[in-house]
Amino acid sequence: MIERFRPGQAGASADPSKRRFLRMTSLGALVLAATGGKSAAQTASPPTAAAPLETLLTFDSLLTGQSTTAADLVQTLGFHQVGDGGGGLYRKTRTQLYKDSFKGADGNWWTVVPTTSHLNVRQFGATGTGAQDDTDAVQTAVHCFRRISAAVLYFPAGAYRITKPVLHYDGQKDLGNIRILGDGPELTQFVLDGPFEEFLFVVKGDTSAYGKRHVRFVDFENFGIRGNGKDRQNLFSITCADRTNFRNIHAYDFVGLGIVGRQWWDSLCDIRFVRGGDSTPGSQAAVVDLDFVFKDRLADSACNNIVFPETTQIEAYRWQAMRWGRSTRRCRFLGKVHGWIGRDYDVPGVHLQGAVSNFFFGCSVAHSMGSAKIARDIVIENTNYIPSHNRIIGCSFINGIELVGDVRGNIISQCVFRNKTAPAVVVDRGRGNIIRDNVSDPNHPTVVASDPRALVPQFP
Repeated sequence: MIERFRPGQAGASADPSKRRFLRMTSLGALVLAATGGKSAAQTASPPTAAAPLETLLTFDSLLTGQSTTAADLVQTLGFHQVGDGGGGLYRKTRTQLYKDSFKGADGNWWTVVPTTSHLNVRQFGATGTGAQDDTDAVQTAVHCFRRISAAVLYFPAGAYRITKPVLHYDGQKDLGNIRILGDGPELTQFVLDGPFEEFLFVVKGDTSAYGKRHVRFVDFENFGIRGNGKDRQNLFSITCADRTNFRNIHAYDFVGLGIVGRQWWDSLCDIRFVRGGDSTPGSQAAVVDLDFVFKDRLADSACNNIVFPETTQIEAYRWQAMRWGRSTRRCRFLGKVHGWIGRDYDVPGVHLQGAVSNFFFGCSVAHSMGSAKIARDIVIENTNYIPSHNRIIGCSFINGIELVGDVRGNIISQCVFRNKTAPAVVVDRGRGNIIRDNVSDPNHPTVVASDPRALVPQFP
């Protein structure tokens, strides 16, 4: 029996250090009794050995059975061949833990072990040669990217042949704060093979009701996309997102929609889209199409504060270059819009349908060059929502501007109009529109208004 001492008890030491010694001695006696008299060192389990690490030339050799290993971790010098950029660290498991795991020839499963916040698609088998279909490898990389919440999905220089959509980023599940990064639009390219009725890239917040979660801080940066010029191929869909930026993104020869934005806010759109657009008869779908999400919150759920810098170029080979829908507001365009020389167009290059408080400054819009038909470069139209307070300052046009329906408070000033067959600006009706200090062909009036009240009187 172990005797316990309490303060004040006969035989108890008044020295606190002695009392601590007695308590420790009693505890040690209890431990020895519980372990049958063996010390802690004698009963401890032996330390677990670290998982062995082996270096292999390629990871593909494990998948094909050319190499085998008893190690739980392997470091490779390449995926398909040494030095192809796909070298990495992989961990072995007996069962498939994730969608992005690989099954080896021996029945074991292997999973990429990230060593940085950057994931390289070459580590998942993408080749970037343009000959092999890289879709499955890229989708596997995306699964891992989302699972570990990596910051950057990196595409080294190469041509990645893609046959299906590769990214659907869901704001109800994903956190945002990501970058899809290449080495430059001429070096890193997605080569689209086959139709894409769905979008190649989708970023979508919670659309169940207004005010739900947005996706934030998504960057598409430094890569190009090349379509095949015949199949319908839609590129980007951005819904309920803000600070979702396009930085130096080029796209060529795609039949379809370039960017569809719905409730897209506070973002940069630095793009160069050439020979793009929707050729479906009567669709009037634009290369860049901005609009709202919720009809009951029209103004709040429209696109807002999208900046198209001076480097922006949009060439509508088949249809409209841009359509900005109802209540699209505070967007700024400083780039270039043009059509294809000699091609007939039935729609304007830029269509502002109920858009408000947008700013076009120093841009060039030449939608219908050398065409037998005259399609206006910009049309500002009332589509059951009054377009107002749009400012077009210091821009250059080929076929002029038309204001359709009840439009109010728009300003067109210090622009140059090169059209020699019709008035530079045609106004239907409205109130308070200011059109002054422009340069146009002297053989035609600068502005013609069906209702003089649509214009603010000009004084000398």
